[in-house]
Amino acid sequence: MLTTKKRNFAEIWMSGENKTQSAIKAGYSAASAKYKGHELSKNKDVLAYIERLKKTQVNPDTVQSPEEEGVVEQAQEKQMPELVRTEKIEDPLVIMRRIMNDHLFTDPKLSLDAAAKLAPYVSAKVGEAGKKEAKNKAAKKAANSFTAMTPPKLIVNNSI
Repeated sequence: MLTTKKRNFAEIWMSGENKTQSAIKAGYSAASAKYKGHELSKNKDVLAYIERLKKTQVNPDTVQSPEEEGVVEQAQEKQMPELVRTEKIEDPLVIMRRIMNDHLFTDPKLSLDAAAKLAPYVSAKVGEAGKKEAKNKAAKKAANSFTAMTPPKLIVNNSI
């Protein structure tokens, strides 16, 4: 699982720092930074995260015409998280859904936390009916098992 420290290590390591310095800046102790940097550089979650970051980045050196500069700016805007943008979102559930969906593959722990906090608002617990509702439901069930008898039909015979 990709933890916050591992994600920070990967981002710092990608920026050009060596493994030891990246581990220290990510929050690991200086005493174990050399070992931890080497270990994290071979970690499958860290390597997968780095690959995903490389795929989403656009290299500005490859842009050759001014028309393509807009493409780079649009790509950089897409990389910017939705929460950093200036649009105001009134509903906190929308924000939690965005966090849950946007970080599903980059930071599964963050996505899982967002999903756990969002769950009570989306679905109710099993058997979470109120006491009055349960009492009324039981009364209706009992009433159906003891139905009243139909009244007898009165037949009038005036032919005597």
